[in-house]
Amino acid sequence: MSHRSSVRHGTGYGITRRPMMEYPVVQRVHPRAQAGFTLIELLVVIAIIGILVGLLLPAVQAARESGRRSSCLNNIRQIAIAMQSYESANKLLPGWRNDVGVYSGSSGPGYPTAQTSWTVPILPQMGNSEAYEWFDQYDASNEDITRKTLPFYLCPSTPPSLVPQGTGPLCYVANGGSGGDEVRANSQQYATDGVLVDAVGSFTYGGAAVTGTTYLPGHSSFNASNDGSGDGTTLLLAERCGRNLVGAATPMRWTDSPQPTRTASGTAAAKSTNHIFMHPPMLSGTASLPSANDRVVCPNETNAPNSGRSGIVSGFDDDWISRYPSSAHSGDGVVAAFCDGHTSFLNAKIAPWVYCQLLTPGRADGTSPRVQQWVKTPAGKRYILTAEDYTR
Repeated sequence: MSHRSSVRHGTGYGITRRPMMEYPVVQRVHPRAQAGFTLIELLVVIAIIGILVGLLLPAVQAARESGRRSSCLNNIRQIAIAMQSYESANKLLPGWRNDVGVYSGSSGPGYPTAQTSWTVPILPQMGNSEAYEWFDQYDASNEDITRKTLPFYLCPSTPPSLVPQGTGPLCYVANGGSGGDEVRANSQQYATDGVLVDAVGSFTYGGAAVTGTTYLPGHSSFNASNDGSGDGTTLLLAERCGRNLVGAATPMRWTDSPQPTRTASGTAAAKSTNHIFMHPPMLSGTASLPSANDRVVCPNETNAPNSGRSGIVSGFDDDWISRYPSSAHSGDGVVAAFCDGHTSFLNAKIAPWVYCQLLTPGRADGTSPRVQQWVKTPAGKRYILTAEDYTR
């Protein structure tokens, strides 16, 4: 036998060996300490976050204000609908001054401290019959409801200084036209240059507000007050709760007892507690025609209309500043509601003569001399709104 039959594989002894298996080499990796931010990197990150916050903050504030304005629009829409419901049930509108149940009856007709404004008669329509019954069935020993905050009378954008706790704040006013400020020669109040009138009237009594002046109660309704001109072009409600409210010594409350504003002779200043917004005061003459710079929405002491009567009645014009609508909303204007219930944002730069047209039911040239005077342009030309003005 040949020795060649033995095959050597690398040993020379004829023994066959399997080749060695190759195992992967595992490298030991020593852990490294995790690297942290350097001071420069940290400062960069903080700066980027600050920039992002600076960019987002105005957007957040704008969104919050938009929500507050929507809430305010909802409030004033509810009040307008309540006014419509009241008028439908009673065939007339509440006055800017009203007698309500025992609360007013205990003091006698015309008593200056026991009336309510339009805010009380519509409480049942606002879903708060309990508050209304407090006045209607008045008992001095009952719980005092007059200091309670009613959310639907409060604009969420109102400055805190105007809504102190426990005062029952009111942020909305109704269109009173000339209100009780001017009395007609036949002892009837102006009833056609506004929407709400004085439903109590002023009879002879010992009060200081209207001593020597007598006029009969007024009554109004949407049909009578608009005289066919359309509810959608006549203002019913607006805000008065803004930064520019400088004439009122105290915050406005929904329970304040309205009083006549002043007699025809102009012996007393207007009162902001009547819960109405009004036409600007009667001008003293042709030399005091409205200025294009006058502001009847959100005015202040420098740009409010000047009647020229400051020398005749002390503080007359200063007091009238509190008679105009105002708000704290962004955009320089006020939330307003019209007689047909629709709401709008009334721009503060509205011309005074256009503003007077919106307050006036019917044609301005058929109403009081005050309105006729204020719808004149600074050049003395008449400016009467037509249907085209509302469609441009």
